[in-house]
Amino acid sequence: MRDLFKGIHLQEFEAHAIPQQSHCEYLALSYRWGIGRGMPQTTSKTLSAHKKNIPWDTLPRAFQEAVVLTKALGVRFLWIDSLCVVQDDPADKLRASLGLDDIFGNAFLTVAATSAAEPTKGLLAPRMQTFKVQATDSKGSVSKVYVREQPSHYSFKKPYDAGSSMHNWELPSNASKEANAHTPLLTRAWAYAERLLSPRIIHFTDSEMILECRETFQCECGRIDDARYDPRKTDSIKKDFANCAALSDANGHRRMDSVVSQLANTSITDASNDPPPEPADPFELWNYIVTEYTARSLTYDADRLLAIAGVAKSLSRAINASYIAGHWTSSTLGLLWYPNDGIQCRRPKQVAGRNVPSWSWASVEGSPIFFDNSSAMDLACSASFPVGPQNVFSPFSGDTVELRAAMTTEVTFNEDTPNEYSLSKNGISVEFLPDVIPLRGEDTVQLGETLVCALLSMSFRSSILGLVLKKSRTKVPTYRRIGRFECYECLKDGSDEEPEDAEALFEHWFPEVEDMTQLDERPRYIFKII
Repeated sequence: MRDLFKGIHLQEFEAHAIPQQSHCEYLALSYRWGIGRGMPQTTSKTLSAHKKNIPWDTLPRAFQEAVVLTKALGVRFLWIDSLCVVQDDPADKLRASLGLDDIFGNAFLTVAATSAAEPTKGLLAPRMQTFKVQATDSKGSVSKVYVREQPSHYSFKKPYDAGSSMHNWELPSNASKEANAHTPLLTRAWAYAERLLSPRIIHFTDSEMILECRETFQCECGRIDDARYDPRKTDSIKKDFANCAALSDANGHRRMDSVVSQLANTSITDASNDPPPEPADPFELWNYIVTEYTARSLTYDADRLLAIAGVAKSLSRAINASYIAGHWTSSTLGLLWYPNDGIQCRRPKQVAGRNVPSWSWASVEGSPIFFDNSSAMDLACSASFPVGPQNVFSPFSGDTVELRAAMTTEVTFNEDTPNEYSLSKNGISVEFLPDVIPLRGEDTVQLGETLVCALLSMSFRSSILGLVLKKSRTKVPTYRRIGRFECYECLKDGSDEEPEDAEALFEHWFPEVEDMTQLDERPRYIFKII
C-alpha cells in the first residue's frame, strides 16, 4: 500500500496488444465533475508525464478512494475519464464517448460516487448516527435497542406508481432534483448512460452502499425491496435493457459473490435457474430510455446525442434498423414525438457549426413524449434517411429526412390565447403543438403566416396526427419541423354547429385521401425536412 501513495500512472494499450480478458479486469469510476476546478486532467501537455506518474496528492478524494478500492479488490486497472481521455483532443474525446458501451459494459465493476456532488467529496461519507435507547416490553423486560434513520431508496425505485405499466406518455419522476437530493450523480445524463451500460455498480451513498446488477439490487440495510417501507419496486430498466440487447454477464459472475461479501456482507440470490424473461419491445424500451435520459442534466448541448450513443449501439443488436440523430430509421412513428413542456424548451446550440436536425427529439431541450405505437392505425407516410460515411452513432451523422406523405399547404397560424395555438384552413381548425413555446428563432411564425402540414398517422382513438413544417430560410426547397398537429374533431371556425369527426379533416385538408383505408393508394408528395 505504501507504493500506492506515491501515485498512479496511465497505461496505454494498442488494440492488438490488450491482454486476455481474464488478465485485464478493470474498474470504472462514475462521478460528477462538478465545476472541475483543480481536478487533474490528462491533456496533450500532461500525457507523457501521466504515463509515468500522477502524484497521489493531486487526486481528489473520490479518485483516491476508488484507487484504494480497486487495489483492495485485487484488480490492477481503473478507468477515470478525466485521466484516461485526452481532454483537449476532440478526436480522443469523441472516440471515448462513442465507446462508452465498451468502457462501462466491459468493466468488472463500476464504482459510483452517487452522493458526491463533485469528486472532492469522495465516495465515503460519515454514517448516520445510531442511537441507543432503553425499551421495556409488555412483560416489563428491559432491553437496549439501537435505532437510526431509515435510508431512502427513492432514487432507485421505478419512476411510475406501483402497478402501472411502462407507457410512453407517462413522465419520469425520479430525475428531479428533489427526488435525488441525496444522490446527485443520478441527476446527470452521462451517469444514467454509464449506469445502464454497466453490468454491476456499487453505489456509495451518504447512508449505505448499494449493489446494483442486471438482475437485482442489494443494500446494507436489506430493505431496498421491502414493500413495508416503499411499495414501489426497484427500477428494472437495467434488466430489461440487458435482456433486449442480449448482453452477457458471464465475464464477471465468477468473482461477484466474493465482492458482495467484501463490500456489503450480503449475498445475491442465484437466479440462473429462472426462466428467461420475455424481452421488452426494443422501440418502446428506447423511447422509455430517451425520456428518462433527457430528464437529466447535461452541461453541454453538444453532448445530447453523444452521451446516449453507447446505449444506442448496444440496442442496435436488437433493432434491425439504422440509427441517425437519435432516431431509428424503421420507426417512422418516432417522428411524432413532442416535448413534455414546450414552454421550458429551447433549441440547443449548434454542434461543430451544425444544428441537430429539427425532426429529431434531440433538437429540443427537455424530455420528449413519444407516440404510443400500440394505438397507431395505418401509417400514412414513409421516410428515408440518407446516411453519410461517418460513424452512424456520431452526433454529426444524419441531416435530412426525405418524407413521402399526403400534405396540405396554405395552413394559417393562429394564437388563440397566450401560448396556445391552432391551425386553420377551409374553415376548419385543429390544435397546433409547437416544439418551442413561445415560437422564437427559426421557429418564429407571424400571425396569419401560412405553414405546411404533413399527414403521418391516425390512432385508434380516432385522432389524426402529423407534422407542422415551415419553409427553411437557408436551404431551399427544404422544410423545418416546428411542431405537430393533432385533430380529435373538426371544429368549424366561428360556428356553433356540432364538430365533425376527425376523419372529416381528410375532406377539408387532404382531399386526395377519403379515409384511412385508401392511404396505400393515395397520391403522395415528397419533400425534405432538415
